[in-house]
Amino acid sequence: ADNQRKRQRLARLEAEQAAVREQIDLLQDHLRTLDQDVETARTAAAALQDESTKELEQSIRSVEEINRNVSVLTELDLIFASRQEPGDCQWIPLWQDPMYAVLPPEDPHRGRECFPLRDFDGLDFIMPYQGFDLDIMRIFRTAGVQPSVQPSVVDDPTVISMVRHGLGVSMMTELTLRGYTQQVLTLPVAPAAARELGIALRPRSMGVPLRRFIDCARRVVREITGEKDANATDIQAPDGIK
Repeated sequence: ADNQRKRQRLARLEAEQAAVREQIDLLQDHLRTLDQDVETARTAAAALQDESTKELEQSIRSVEEINRNVSVLTELDLIFASRQEPGDCQWIPLWQDPMYAVLPPEDPHRGRECFPLRDFDGLDFIMPYQGFDLDIMRIFRTAGVQPSVQPSVVDDPTVISMVRHGLGVSMMTELTLRGYTQQVLTLPVAPAAARELGIALRPRSMGVPLRRFIDCARRVVREITGEKDANATDIQAPDGIK
């Protein structure tokens, strides 16, 4: 009888130990799952932080670009640039450089005459580098369009290659796209948009050398663009330039 009670007690202990081990295994499984969830959350947070950092860096670059243009004009007589607002410098327009949508070769818009700006809304948009975002974001704000902007730090040919391989869409000007239109589908945007290229000068009087330089720049623009005149309107020299 004693042996039987001992065996029963031992059996109960073994059963209890088995139940405890099962609970420990379940707890360990829960801990592993929790660790995975924490790691996933950390990865997602890091990706979100990285994306926010990229957007912030892009904004900083835009501000720095404006500040750089302003600071340069305190040292130089003039710079070639695209027109930005606001500005306290004198401006001479040289060329309206029209904007084109840059799309993968087999984009559904193939065969159309233009690309509506509203169709950029929500698309993965590869932002060209080196201040191009200033002109593009101005156009998007005016049109009320909000694409999913992917900042980049690569040159224009690389952006075009990324579009060609289906990594997103972009928008560039006619002059920028020259020589690359065979790789991607390019369509003029609608409503029509452009960046105005020109010369920014210090807000003060200049002499004959500057006027001659401006005339030379206008002739070069006419040669490059094949236009009879660099701009549809008459380009007047700033006050004081004779």
